[in-house]
Amino acid sequence: MIDHATSHAHLEAFLGRRGRTVTDLTDQVADSFGEPLLVVAAGSVQQGFGNEESDVDLLVFVDAQVTNIPISSHVLGLPVDVNYLSTDWARAADALLAGEPWDGELVTRSDWKDSLRRFQRLGRLAVSLPLAGTATWRGWLAGLAEPVTEYAAHWWTRECLRQRTAARLRRDTDPLLAAQRYCDAGLAALEVAAARAGELYVGAKWIEAKLERGAAPEYLDAYRFLMATPTTAAEAKRYHDAAEELLDSLLHLPGDPVVQLALMPDVERHEIRGRTLLHRWGMRGLESRSPDFAVPAANGAVWRGPAGALDGDAALLVGQGLVWLSVADADGPAEERKGEDA
Repeated sequence: MIDHATSHAHLEAFLGRRGRTVTDLTDQVADSFGEPLLVVAAGSVQQGFGNEESDVDLLVFVDAQVTNIPISSHVLGLPVDVNYLSTDWARAADALLAGEPWDGELVTRSDWKDSLRRFQRLGRLAVSLPLAGTATWRGWLAGLAEPVTEYAAHWWTRECLRQRTAARLRRDTDPLLAAQRYCDAGLAALEVAAARAGELYVGAKWIEAKLERGAAPEYLDAYRFLMATPTTAAEAKRYHDAAEELLDSLLHLPGDPVVQLALMPDVERHEIRGRTLLHRWGMRGLESRSPDFAVPAANGAVWRGPAGALDGDAALLVGQGLVWLSVADADGPAEERKGEDA
């Protein structure tokens, strides 16, 4: 993780090439919601990942109810996105980081997307550059790094397990899709290593940059292997085996985790004359003789159990791409491999 001096230098250099200063930037923050309690730069520019086309992202905490919509400006001759966050958001973040297993089971795709948005913001906040604010709020920001590191390791480990499980379920029926899932699982495992080294900034396109600048340079070869995804079924099978070996070297993952299947948001379900019809966009679907086929439970799941014990109906749902797969956290997160175990 870079220090504040380096982060500040990145931001000043970016602004200086446009004849602007940090003061010009903070002047873009309005007091419409009251006096800002904390203003931070939290984007790729201050992290040193940005390019000349990047925008500058500011996060501003205020003691007011605000919408979670960035306010964009080009007044300075460069794009600036100002995101206002309420103090309630900070309190909710504190509660999330204080609990285990943090945000719980992400059964539906909507659950996962909500979790990802929170995680992205927390990751960027934890490595952000404070530009203005009270001593109390600066202290709050300084205390985020440790709990967010643990949360990030948990989040990426769970995502790695979810993607690997999806890959295993599809490797025989759709080897190329399975290869992509193995790639995503491997990238998530590398994010665990990066997070442990203090690189908490979330963004898939920055993984290589985070590894290169010292988070885990020994994993660069692994990253390049993962990104060279196969283009034929024969190549895919070799890729599957190599990816399994790589994942085993990076993380301790449960061999047969408990999974949950929930219908994708765009799947429609109809009961007609004692049968059930499921379809996605009217293009892919299944028909069952059972009128109670794939009825969602209260949490949205239509099937739950060990991944290796999928019944025929569940396997059909997976094979047709009609469900979202999640991993239950009942047994706790997997552990990172260290030392001689690596």
